Amino acid sequence: ATCEPPCLNNGRCVSPNQCLCPLGYSGSADCRPRCWPPCAHGGHCQRHNTCSCPAGWTGPSCRTPVCSPQCQNGGRCVGPDVCHCLEGFTGSHC
Repeated sequence: ATCEPPCLNNGRCVSPNQCLCPLGYSGSADCRPRCWPPCAHGGHCQRHNTCSCPAGWTGPSCRTPVCSPQCQNGGRCVGPDVCHCLEGFTGSHC
């Protein structure tokens, strides 16, 4: 069988333009990597369960916000460079 374009990521062409993808990849014609849970906040699945995150986000599926500098005095990072401060503390980084 011939697949055009060829199967990617070690996919195997099993019938004309039909790829059999390895575990962690999906797509009948291209075998793109699959991430679960899906990448959030505009992140892209680079390889099986590995997201490339946009600025301001991190973690396995781009769901952890980044605060730089880090939140101080027990404050919690709730969005990119957004700190939620404990009572009695104020300012952008508490």
